[in-house]
Amino acid sequence: EAFRKYSWLNCVHVHVGSGGMGEQVLVAGVKKAVEFALEVNKFLGRDQVNVFDMGGGMPVNYGSDAWHTEKVPSFHKYAAALRRDVPALFPGSVGCPFKRVVTEFGQSLNAKSGWLASRIEYTKPLPNDEGQKITIHFGADTCMRQCYTKEHTRRLEFFDGKTMRPKQASAECPVGTLHVAGPLCFEGDHLTRDARAPRLSRGDIVVLREAGANTLSLFSRHCSRQVPAVYGYRLNLGLPSEVIEWQLIKPSEDLEAASRHWGWEPDAKRPRSEVQ
Repeated sequence: EAFRKYSWLNCVHVHVGSGGMGEQVLVAGVKKAVEFALEVNKFLGRDQVNVFDMGGGMPVNYGSDAWHTEKVPSFHKYAAALRRDVPALFPGSVGCPFKRVVTEFGQSLNAKSGWLASRIEYTKPLPNDEGQKITIHFGADTCMRQCYTKEHTRRLEFFDGKTMRPKQASAECPVGTLHVAGPLCFEGDHLTRDARAPRLSRGDIVVLREAGANTLSLFSRHCSRQVPAVYGYRLNLGLPSEVIEWQLIKPSEDLEAASRHWGWEPDAKRPRSEVQ
């Protein structure tokens, strides 16, 4: 009835969520929504619904470097399943009323394209010398989902701050329990409380993998944190791969820019050095 009342209403949109659903569930959801669009058009006697937004929902493999696993299908596999079970989705096919089909693959496209890195600022031993707690420069400000829930874990890797190689266990650096805390001033700012890692030192590096989605886009202003810089890089095609070019994509935010977020405007007559 809404489609008949409003002739400008021409789209069906599926809000799937941010990932984690299997291929069969995704295909079944798209099929149901397409069937609804076809039913509306049949009821109206015209192809009024001619735009279909199928959302995203594709899962990401957060457990290893592999893009696809048994539970994480490729886009090619997903598309093949849709062509098999929902042929009316594809413009140009028999029975398809859609002039445009929109997808919203965000996390599944971008998660593996980025990572976060920080040097360790502080270390603190745990009781009974069971391990240590470290404080780094990103946490719940940049990784809200990882800190606030247990459903969005990511891989953490630890590197020697001098050699830039993976931290190795030794007599001086035995493996123990590791708590990784972020920079915000509350107890919930922890990326993990149960990692196992060699003993780390101030200046060593912590890397969070699969950080190309739902990190900077969810950045929190808690404690007036400044947004970090973003860099892009190119690798050669040989083995082992090597970075051959770095490029600044977005500079880090300064105090002036962070203050503008709260409505403060600097006095144009004052020297910049005094403003900072």
